[in-house]
Amino acid sequence: MHKQPIFQLVLPIQGKPVILDDTCYFLPFDDPTEAVLVTTLLKSKQCTYFIESLVFWDSKRPITKKLLSRIDLNKLPVDTEETITKTEIFAAEMNMPFVLEKARQLIGHLRKPEIADALLF
Repeated sequence: MHKQPIFQLVLPIQGKPVILDDTCYFLPFDDPTEAVLVTTLLKSKQCTYFIESLVFWDSKRPITKKLLSRIDLNKLPVDTEETITKTEIFAAEMNMPFVLEKARQLIGHLRKPEIADALLF
C-alpha cells in the first residue's frame, strides 16, 4: 500500500474501460473538463497538505476512504487562475477536450460526493 496519495486520471484503453483492483478508489466522470479539473485539484499541493494533516502514518493503510471523503474540493485554498492554467495544460498533455468557460464555472461549484459515492482513483 502506498503511504502517500497518488491521484491519476485513468482513461479507457482502446475504447474499453479499465478495471482497477481493490487498492484503488475511483471517481467516474462523464465530462472531460470536469475530470481534468478534479484531477488537477486532487494533485494540488493544497490538497496534499490537507490529506497529510489528517493521515496517521503508522496505520497499515493510512489513506482510507473515510479520509478521502473529507476532501471538499470547493474549500481548497487554490488560486483560480493558476488552477485553470494547470488544468488546461494537463488536458492538452492527456489529449482531452477542455472547455475553458465550463472549467471557470466549475471552480467552487463541484459537487462534494456523498460517502457512498466517495470513490477516488
